[in-house]
Formats: sequence, C-alpha cells, structure tokens
Amino acid sequence: MEEIIYRNGYQEYRQELRTELEKTSEGFVRIGYLLKVARDTDILKGSGYKDYLEFAQGEYGLDKSQVSRFVRINDRFSEGGSSDRLLEQYKGFGYAKLSIMLTMPEVITEELTPDLTKSEISEIKEQIDEEKAISDIEHFTKNAAEILNPPAESLVAQTIREIGCDYLNIYVSIFNDYECIAAPGHIRIKNIMMPSAPTIYKTRVKGRGNVILVLKDDEASITEVRTEEKTIVTWDEIVDAWTKVIKETGDPYETAQESWSRTYGEPFPEYEQEETPENTINTQSEEDSEEEAEEEPKAEPKEESKQKPKQRQQASKGKVAPVQPKKVNTPREKPAPIEEISAESSSLDPNVLRGYKAGLSNDIHTVERLLNENQYKAIKTKLESMLTTVNRIIESQEVKDE
Repeated sequence: MEEIIYRNGYQEYRQELRTELEKTSEGFVRIGYLLKVARDTDILKGSGYKDYLEFAQGEYGLDKSQVSRFVRINDRFSEGGSSDRLLEQYKGFGYAKLSIMLTMPEVITEELTPDLTKSEISEIKEQIDEEKAISDIEHFTKNAAEILNPPAESLVAQTIREIGCDYLNIYVSIFNDYECIAAPGHIRIKNIMMPSAPTIYKTRVKGRGNVILVLKDDEASITEVRTEEKTIVTWDEIVDAWTKVIKETGDPYETAQESWSRTYGEPFPEYEQEETPENTINTQSEEDSEEEAEEEPKAEPKEESKQKPKQRQQASKGKVAPVQPKKVNTPREKPAPIEEISAESSSLDPNVLRGYKAGLSNDIHTVERLLNENQYKAIKTKLESMLTTVNRIIESQEVKDE
C-alpha cells in the first residue's frame, strides 16, 4: 500500500472534506429528484421497465426501501420539496444523518448542525420517539396534577432545574464558580454551559414531557417534544433560573454536593467528571464516519455481478443526554488522588462520603484557578472550607471507631 501524502494544513483539509460532504448531500437530493422524474413523467416510456422501482432495481440495484428513502429525502430537504437542490441549512449532514432526521419534527431539525455526530442525532430522535410513544391519555394520567394545576415556575426555570438535577458536572461547576452568574454578559456561565455554539441539552419536565434546550451565543430555545412548541428564551432568563436553583444559605462552608442534595432532596450520586483536550472539536467519530459511509446505498451497474453488501457494524450508543459540547476550555491537570477512605470506616452515608470526596476534588480545581488569578483571600476562604470538609470526614471516622 502506498503511503498517503497530504501537503495542506488541518484547516484546508477540514474544509476540503466538508466541501466533499456537501457535494455528497447534494447528490442524495439529486438522486431523489431523478427518481421522482422517473416516477412522475413518461421518461421510462419504451425503456422496457414497467415503473421507476423496477428501473432503479434493474439498472442500479436499488431496492424499494432505498428508493423510498432517496425520494423522501428530496421531499423533505430539497428547495421547494421537488427540486434537485439541497436546502442551505442541511448542507454537510450526509445521507445517514438526513435519513435519521426524516421523521424528526422540523422545529427540532432546524436547530441541528452538521457538526453533530450520527450517534448524537440518533439520541435526540430516540427522545422524540420515546415521547411520541406515550399516548395523550397516558400522559394526562401520569401528570394530571401538573396539567390541571401548572406550577408557577416558567418553562425555562423548570428546564434549568431539571438540567441541574440531571447533569451534575454543570451544577457543580456553576456552584463552585457562583460569581459567574453576575459576570458581565454572562460570559462565564456561557463558558460552562456552552463551550461552543450551539450546545444541546435534553431533559424531562414533569407535566410537559421531554424538552430540548438549544443554547446559542445570543439566545436560546426550548422545544417541547410532545407539542412541538418552541419557546425563545434569553440568557438573562437562564441566569435568573440558575440563581433560583442554587439558593445561597449563608453557609460559606456548604459544598456543591451538599447544595445539590438540599435542592433535590436526595443524596448526591456518584458521577465521573469529563476532561476533554483543549479546543477539541467533537465532530464525527471514526466509528460514525465508517457507519455513514457504509450505509450510503451503492448503485450496482446492470452488467456487473451482484455482491453481498458489506456487513455493517451496529452503532455504539453513548449517553442519552446531553449532547456533548463541541469545545471545552483548557483542562486543569487532575489533582493528586485524595487518600482512599472506605465507607466501612466512616459513620457517614456512603453517598454523602462520595459527595465530600468529589467536592474536595472540585475545590482543588477551584484553588488552582484562584491561584492563577492571584485571588489569595478567596483561596484562604476555599481552603478553610476544604479543611472543614476534611474535619467532618475525620470526625465521622472517630465516631465510627468509638
């Protein structure tokens, strides 16, 4: 095998590949258009084929389901619904992604971007399908109290509350950098929730069902999957919602884990913090790319011998939510591991103990940041808070020993 030599830089390579993907997407739409020509005109007259399905199968080896998908892609994503030109907002998605998006509501697909992987789009579709599978009667029965007596909280407040419950890393990050809420232009809270635009979160609001929050630089939107209603919200509303979720108690030693437990009325669960290299673009994974390439129908010339299609690997499924941000800030180095403390040696509830340990790890990150910013008074306060947490753990061990 010859060695691949590519002399352009990354940006040129990335743009070149994107251009080819856009050409491929245009090709899918044009294929659908040409198949519709065969279906809706007399172009096949005298060809010997009785209809466009027989023609597509005989000439190109396309079965009925492939032909139907090409036609539906043209119906849904072409200009005017019957042209050979792809709508501008759907350029760069590719055949596999557009196939998934075929049955998704337009109010949601118009928020998606080509940078999302096939797996991420599939996760969004799964949430839509999950909601649509619940009948209106079943939905009313399960949520009668909230439907008949709607909560006073706004939709954005309810959504942010559920995001804080579901996505522990977001809650902990905002709590540990609480002053980010008052930062001019909300730049710091944006960096936490939206390292790159757009960023998509998925959660479930009681009484409303599944909702999708899409964050952008200037505004955000919340789409209720059941009703397909979209609500435009501002960053001011998002920040206001967080201030109501993370209520200050006046206790300077309260940890993020204690705050979460107080807010949601349950022990802080165990979770893993994700660390991503600086400015990583989470575009299609290698697996996604291979799947998409394999799923593109290959036309088989009439005169060539038929071959069995290549076996496709099943897509791996990632976490249901949220769709991961495309970029993150420069990660801090992982702190040295905190000395192992077994749950058996402590009188604390194991979940609370894990929460304390996770809180200490987060506090170490915060101290590193404050040190870089020369905020020594804040460092002193944070270290005192950490010492209090450590003392609580030690005291619980001593009580256990007694």
